[in-house]
Amino acid sequence: EPITNAPSGFLKRVQSLLNNGNEVIINTTNATLEDAFEKAKITFDKKLTNSDLQKIRLPKGVVLTKTNDDGFKFEINDIVLYDQDQNPNTIIDQIRASGGVTITPEFKLDIEINDFKIEYLRFTNLTTETANLEIKCTGSISYEPSHQLANLSFSPFVIWVGIVPVTI
Repeated sequence: EPITNAPSGFLKRVQSLLNNGNEVIINTTNATLEDAFEKAKITFDKKLTNSDLQKIRLPKGVVLTKTNDDGFKFEINDIVLYDQDQNPNTIIDQIRASGGVTITPEFKLDIEINDFKIEYLRFTNLTTETANLEIKCTGSISYEPSHQLANLSFSPFVIWVGIVPVTI
């Protein structure tokens, strides 16, 4: 399971053991799920909520206004998406946005392992996004749109496969 020094947990394969007096030295390498399970079926569905949120970074002008099972709602208050001359005092060369974005992050994971081999792996991103944005541009600008409105980090999840905790 995750601990402070190993937030994603441990899954190791023992390469060798060395008896050295009262000590036993264990040499390990990272292991895979195929190393750990001869046969397993793992199914995990998760809709991410506020309680799963570990860290959030928002630029100036973006506010997280609501979080619940319906998702995360962001209010966007007249933020500058692009400023051609990088001078905030000249607004004729800016692209600005206002409005709101709601996201409901959800995913599904299915894995089948037989004879220490993954036979089936499917990760499905079921995230929904709704946006109501107003984009303003008062000049003639050539711009390839790309702008990050939020950065959300979520805590890892532990699911039990038999007696083995698997961190996702």
